[in-house]
Amino acid sequence: MEDILSDPSSIPYTTAIHEALQPHIDILWELLDNPTAADIQLMPAKAWLGTKDPRRTLIPHLGSLSMSDRAGIANWFETHIALEKNRRIHWLGLLPLAHALTLFIASQLASKPPRKTDIATLNTIKLLEMAWKIQVKRGPELLWQEVDVERECLERLEEEMFERSQVAGIAGDYQWGLDAGDHQDLWNPYAGLPDHWNHADRPESDDESHVSGNSEWKYQML
Repeated sequence: MEDILSDPSSIPYTTAIHEALQPHIDILWELLDNPTAADIQLMPAKAWLGTKDPRRTLIPHLGSLSMSDRAGIANWFETHIALEKNRRIHWLGLLPLAHALTLFIASQLASKPPRKTDIATLNTIKLLEMAWKIQVKRGPELLWQEVDVERECLERLEEEMFERSQVAGIAGDYQWGLDAGDHQDLWNPYAGLPDHWNHADRPESDDESHVSGNSEWKYQML
C-alpha cells in the first residue's frame, strides 16, 4: 500500500479529480515553486503549519479519502504541476499535496453537501475551511475503519475482468458475448466503466470484435 502512495504514477487520476483540481492549477504551481508567498487565507493547510517550514514539514491529515483517490490526486499533481519525478521531494507529503487534497474534498462538498448545509451561502474561503476541518478530523484511524474490504476486492476483480490492457490481451477487447452474440436486452457489460481501465497500451483489430461463427451452433445446442 505504501508503494502505491509513494509512486504517483501507479494509479491514474479520474475525471472527477481532474475537474476538481484543474481550475486551481495556477495556485498549485505557485505553491510548489514558492510556498511561503502563497495566500494563507486560501490555504488552510498553510495556516495549520504556522511558523513551521512549508518546504520541509510533513502534513499527515488525509481525511477519509480512499487510497486510490489519494494516489490519483498525487498522479494528477505530478502530471500537471510537478512535471518531473525528481521533484517529488518538494511536494509529496508536504503542503502542495495537502492543499490539493483540500481542494478535492471541497469539490466533493460542493457537489454533495452535508445535511443541513447550504453550500450556496459559503464563499470560497469558508468552503475550503470546511473541507480542511473534514481533512483534519477524519484521520488515518477512521480511514481504516471505513474500508469496505469486500467492496474493494470486488472492484479489483471487476477491473481484472474488464480492463483493456496489454496484460489482458485479446480478452480485454470487449470479448464478453462474442461467442454467442448480443446479451439479453442488449446489455453492455462495459458500459459505465472508469476511463483509466482502458490502458490503451496494445494494438487492437476489428477482427477481435467479430462474433464467433459458432454462435448459431451453440444456440441450437441450447
